[in-house]
Amino acid sequence: MGFEGESAYQFVQVVRQDDGVTVLHLNEGWSVHSILPARGTLTNGYWDAFLTLPILQGRTGGRMAVLGNAGGTVGNLFAAAWPETAIDGVEINPLVSDVGRRYQGMSNPRLTVHTADARSWLRASHGGYDAIIVDAYRQPYIPFHLVSREFFTLVRDRLASEGVVAINVGTPPGQLEAVAQIAATMRAVFPAVQQVRFDTFNSVVFGYRDATSAAGARSALSQATGLPKAAAQSVAAGLADVASGGTVLTDDHLAHRMADRPGAPDLPAGRRSRSRARQLTQVARGTPRSAVADW
Repeated sequence: MGFEGESAYQFVQVVRQDDGVTVLHLNEGWSVHSILPARGTLTNGYWDAFLTLPILQGRTGGRMAVLGNAGGTVGNLFAAAWPETAIDGVEINPLVSDVGRRYQGMSNPRLTVHTADARSWLRASHGGYDAIIVDAYRQPYIPFHLVSREFFTLVRDRLASEGVVAINVGTPPGQLEAVAQIAATMRAVFPAVQQVRFDTFNSVVFGYRDATSAAGARSALSQATGLPKAAAQSVAAGLADVASGGTVLTDDHLAHRMADRPGAPDLPAGRRSRSRARQLTQVARGTPRSAVADW
């Protein structure tokens, strides 16, 4: 055991496993929110898929926002693969950021950590990001205000003209309804959306401001070299285009009492019922503890 502590948001636990891998658990500890490999940099998890963003966007050394920075796994990966990328990491829980620095190797000099709600912070930002990663979870669910059409509209508006957003959608094997409806919601906002089932428990959905970037995605990924190569090959092999249509998740159907929460975004008037959006976003982040132990 590396660390255990309570915060206003969740129970935080850092565990060093027998194989030397250090993992971050929250609350019940069913899934892994950040990981520090015992050897090397790659995680063998969905975090590696985010290394493809500079390839898909067509620019290295750009600006990126990570909404749900957790213990800084993405920053660690980019420090090794894309060290010139400037990263704004947004994490609502300051204790999680603290253990990231102390136990998860979060030391990328190009990473600036912001303690804030992801949507509120993004709304206040100046934008111009080449890439935005959405990986925010309130164990074990994606916060419902981070999967609506209004949220993805905000994301689009904060991206550069050729920017790309990627969201991690963790679900149990074979239960892909949440992936499909989040992808459909993104497709209602972005001219092109693609998705890949990156591992047993995680899908990554990409939204493009410029449809030509999506059209050239497989070709660009096939030319990847160095640290991102393995992830790029995996993404290219399973990448599927998302057609327009389907159920779109909207703010007016968000879960009840959202507007009463500290730091919550402004929501339209209307019913605050326990909605389809909440049902669909009750999905688990990352890889279950047992699966990580088997790596």
